[in-house]
This record gives sequence, C-alpha cells and structure tokens, in this order.
Amino acid sequence: MQHGLNDVELEGNLFICRPKGAFNMEGVTEYETKFAQMAATLKGQTWGIMNVYDDYETGGPDVQKRIWSQFNWSALNGCDFIGFVVHNPLHEFAARLTTKDIPIKEMRTFKNEEEAFAWIKQALAQANA
Repeated sequence: MQHGLNDVELEGNLFICRPKGAFNMEGVTEYETKFAQMAATLKGQTWGIMNVYDDYETGGPDVQKRIWSQFNWSALNGCDFIGFVVHNPLHEFAARLTTKDIPIKEMRTFKNEEEAFAWIKQALAQANA
C-alpha cells in the first residue's frame, strides 16, 4: 500500500515539489515516471527543484536512498539547483542526506518560502541568460 504523496508541478524550468506524509517505496517511486516525462521537456536547459517540506514526514533509509538516486539523476540531466523549505531539524537532515555527494551546482535550505523561491528563480535566470 502506498504511503506519501508528492504534489509536483513544473513552472518554466523549475519543479516545485510538495511532498505530503510519511513515504514508503511505493509512495516515493509513484511520481518518478511523471517527473522524468516532465524533465524530458527541459532537455538542453538548466533547471531546478524546490522542495517545500510543509507536510513532509520523511521515510526510512530505503526511501532516503531512493530520493538521493532521484536527485542524482536530476543533477546528471540538467538540474543545477535544488532548494528546500524546511521547518525542523529532521527536514534539514533529510535535505542534506538526499543531496550528499551529488554533482549539483548549488543546494540551499531555507526556513522562508519567499526567500527560497527568490533565490532559485534568480539562480535559474542567471544560468539560462
């Protein structure tokens, strides 16, 4: 049975991900096909991901490893920037764990959603100028 839901949308060259709940493997892999299809439209562009952890309850080690694989795939396929809006130390830990050692240009965490979006939109605009 699937646990966790990732509401993902694409605005220009920015993915906005709003995961909800505690994830198991079914929940974390559910959106991968849709995400990959959406990312294919960005081929040749620099793009980014903003993760808003308002309702995210994380998942076990297998889930964290799978999320790392997804971020690594993203970094190898045009994603240069990943941001996180976090609200507690567990979110901060999950953000660092799932982006550790991936070939990303820049990853940042924020407590404020407005600051997070201002940063990533500016970084993407400069990268694609």
